[in-house]
Amino acid sequence: FYALLFVPKRPPFDLFDAESKHGMRLHVRRVFVVDNCSDLVPRYLRFVRGVILTEMKQTEQAREVFQKLKEEFPELPEPYNNLAVIYAQQGRYELARSYLEQAVQAFPEYAVALENLGDVYAKFAETSYRQAARYDPGNNALQTKITTVATLLPDRAPTPVFRAPPAPKPVGGVTKKGAGAAPAR
Repeated sequence: FYALLFVPKRPPFDLFDAESKHGMRLHVRRVFVVDNCSDLVPRYLRFVRGVILTEMKQTEQAREVFQKLKEEFPELPEPYNNLAVIYAQQGRYELARSYLEQAVQAFPEYAVALENLGDVYAKFAETSYRQAARYDPGNNALQTKITTVATLLPDRAPTPVFRAPPAPKPVGGVTKKGAGAAPAR
């Protein structure tokens, strides 16, 4: 093997403490080289911490992580998407819509953000139809629309995700990572 990464079975008690000194240690041929190899792990992977915090229902800390990532890496759509997820879970759909639109602006082909944006728009539609039905209770078309939109909505809030980098595309019959690929047809 060329590399070995040790991940402890139990996380340290101060894992989410901002002042704690966690990181990767670099050893070469069993010789210790450096204690904190922060350059080996990109800073934007703090995103994973935000996802974990979200799963642990620590949404305020997760929101802070995504907010900082959004400020440091405005070109990444994931922090915007995950902030939107947090706000949608709190019922703050206008703010969720705004962040989802920013995610789509950062990466127009980001299918997850587009799907989440569709869910937010469906929630807006359902709310508007229900409000209209209060003023016109005899309108059967509104009831049909409410039922239809309700079937589109997820039964739970969308979950945060991280977009995997796209696979290398074949160039002249050879992938960018190396030779041996079959020519593209």
